[in-house]
Amino acid sequence: MFSRVFTRSTYLLKITTFFVCRHNNFLQKCTYIQNTVNATLGLSDVYIVDKRGYAKKAKDKKVENKPKMEMTDEELMEVIPLEELRLDLSAAVDHFKDIIRQNYSLRTGITVEDLMVEMEGLEYPIKELAQVMKKSPLLIAINCSSLPDAIKPILKTLTDSGMNLNPQQEGTMIYVPIPKMTREHREKMSKSLKNDLTQFKLELNKIYSRYTSLARKQKEARISSDAIFNACEHIKFMTDKTFHECEQLCDKKTKDILAEK
Repeated sequence: MFSRVFTRSTYLLKITTFFVCRHNNFLQKCTYIQNTVNATLGLSDVYIVDKRGYAKKAKDKKVENKPKMEMTDEELMEVIPLEELRLDLSAAVDHFKDIIRQNYSLRTGITVEDLMVEMEGLEYPIKELAQVMKKSPLLIAINCSSLPDAIKPILKTLTDSGMNLNPQQEGTMIYVPIPKMTREHREKMSKSLKNDLTQFKLELNKIYSRYTSLARKQKEARISSDAIFNACEHIKFMTDKTFHECEQLCDKKTKDILAEK
């Protein structure tokens, strides 16, 4: 819809019309209206003003997941063991960072001595079970003569490490050729990293469920329903924030992995 105001001296004429036409006919219609007004009113000066209503672009709203009701640490501690929650979240983050450091190194000199090996229900780094030696920049040797029972668990750990390792056993020795970083290997590492991030999120979900369950049990201690609800909101915020930080770390690492060099 266009509103045109024609003005001269004390004459004021307001004409509103609708144009349903192609753009190339628009100027012709404007000229026709101008000539018609000039002839009818005897006006020598006619000013045509187009007034268009443009759609305004909506402002981007910053989405915040912060709890609607703020709670101090003291208020939260009345509902949940806050320090234990923070320690559990911190431990989960440290574990995820260790996974990235151990399994997704892009350096030629890949190290395996810190990879965790499960034996008899417990986990040990390879360096505590065997002697790790670097024969060359492209070959690692692991001497398991002091603990032969660790050979099979170490082989499994190396194979399942996600580092594209192909260990070879010769007696009590394990030889690990360091693979060349191919495009296919990079894509496998990226996919494996996403799976590890999913597992990390599941671990955070367990932490969230455990502490919200503790909070809801506080009804028996005569804690108000509002306080319990707000505490659960804060637990969710803390776990979501923790996941978001590690997700950003994962995204950055994925870009590094897939970057061609």
